Amino acid sequence: MLALTLTSVALGQALSPDDRRATLQDGLLREATGDLAGAVALYRTLSSGAADDDPVRIDALQWLGRLYHEIGEVDLAREVLLEGVRSGSRACQDLLERIDIEAESIRTVPVLWDFESPDHAFFHPWTVQDRGAIRLGADPLGEPALEWSTDPRRRDHLVVGLEEPKPAPQQLRFEIRSSRLEVLLQVVMWDEMGNTWRMPDPIVVPPGAAVPVVLRLRDLVPDPPATGALNTGQAWRLVLEQDTTGGRAGDGSTERNTVWIDDFELK
Repeated sequence: MLALTLTSVALGQALSPDDRRATLQDGLLREATGDLAGAVALYRTLSSGAADDDPVRIDALQWLGRLYHEIGEVDLAREVLLEGVRSGSRACQDLLERIDIEAESIRTVPVLWDFESPDHAFFHPWTVQDRGAIRLGADPLGEPALEWSTDPRRRDHLVVGLEEPKPAPQQLRFEIRSSRLEVLLQVVMWDEMGNTWRMPDPIVVPPGAAVPVVLRLRDLVPDPPATGALNTGQAWRLVLEQDTTGGRAGDGSTERNTVWIDDFELK
């Protein structure tokens, strides 16, 4: 392990690429031994004064953002992770998105979102942001709703975070309608171990008419089947997946399809 004092690094001592990588590893060692301030100092030094695409700088930003988050400095975590995102770091983007979802996660039920205000926790993940977008809008009847526009040629999904919700939720209810295409909608639940459960069959949403969805969470089936029963008290992510592909996109038009979600309730 490279022996460098914090003082020499902080003063801007010139380091070779190998020395910079070794110093980055020294940050992990300091974390492991409880020297969090020392680790932060190393990561901050390595993340400044280097080219935007320098791999050590990008790793240092990711590790600094993770450490800030772990010690409760969420605003600082977001700041450095955004720097990493601007440098093209997928790892920084993943962590930033996770932090934002966790901040809005459902912890107590029941919850009811009528979309008359921004008070909801739906996220459109960055990995699919080129496929669509969400915003507060109004359905064809003029009622407030979450408006979800998508590319009809590609599948898309939305995520709601959960963090050991109490009491354990039993039922999901909402209303959905589609503008011009038939949509297949699937509801998926994840736990913290990455196990998944989904509806036995997706819901068919024809264009025009509102479709009420009432789902008992105990009716979700494990995927794969060997997973076992869902413990809703340990739920981690609720995902809405929609698909207009597979021949349902009509004449192959690339015009966006819009889906409206309203009166979303988890109880």
